[in-house]
Amino acid sequence: MVNWLQVRKNQDLFFQKLANWYLDINDRKSLGKFQEVQAQLLRETSHDILAYRDGRAVARRFLGKAIQAKPLDYKNWKWFLRTWYPRTRLEKCLKRELLPTCLTEEVSDLTLFDRLFQLPHEATGKKSRSEIG
Repeated sequence: MVNWLQVRKNQDLFFQKLANWYLDINDRKSLGKFQEVQAQLLRETSHDILAYRDGRAVARRFLGKAIQAKPLDYKNWKWFLRTWYPRTRLEKCLKRELLPTCLTEEVSDLTLFDRLFQLPHEATGKKSRSEIG
């Protein structure tokens, strides 16, 4: 079985390389496309995290970032609301059983999640022209 965390780390590395090479934070179209990809990767990662018994809070953080990147994407909102579903209904949405283990047992450094799929200007705190005004 492939470790989902390693897959996400590899996707993050690829996303960071693409963003460093091609992202122009002053170009709204370029920024919008990268935010769309960012939102999708964050949403998909939240699905992996939701499968854990204690993953709801971390999944909500990921989905909150996805909503921040693409506020009008209904899929982000739909999955954010699903984090409050009861266990049995959540299993149906995920199309798999929830894992009996805790996320903290699998991942020792939860601060890693704060760095996944960040755009370069988010990591440095710089603002683009579209964010300034």
